[in-house]
Amino acid sequence: MKPRIKAEITFLSRDAGGRKKMPDKDYVPHLMIQDPTVKKQAVENNNFVTEEYLVVRMISYPKEGELNEKYLYELELFNYPQMDYAELKPNVTFAVREGSRTVGFGKVLEYIKAS
Repeated sequence: MKPRIKAEITFLSRDAGGRKKMPDKDYVPHLMIQDPTVKKQAVENNNFVTEEYLVVRMISYPKEGELNEKYLYELELFNYPQMDYAELKPNVTFAVREGSRTVGFGKVLEYIKAS
């Protein structure tokens, strides 16, 4: 089994720039390690993105919930070991991205090693 993290995540509503509905099983967003108040990509000249996208897959999620509320999720580190997830440690904050759009933010609570 691949390593996983447990995290508190708040998904934003569409009017806050986020999603139409809560995500469900097998949702595969990108995490960007950064302060949760940052809402835009770091882009340099010629539209070159300077951030690292960490691909994760949702494996545990609330069956019901509301956007703009914090919930507990379990995320598989999808591209392990090809991708370096070393920065995803407890108390690290991140943005949740779908492409260039920030759809949520969260904080790592626990890192669970591969078994």
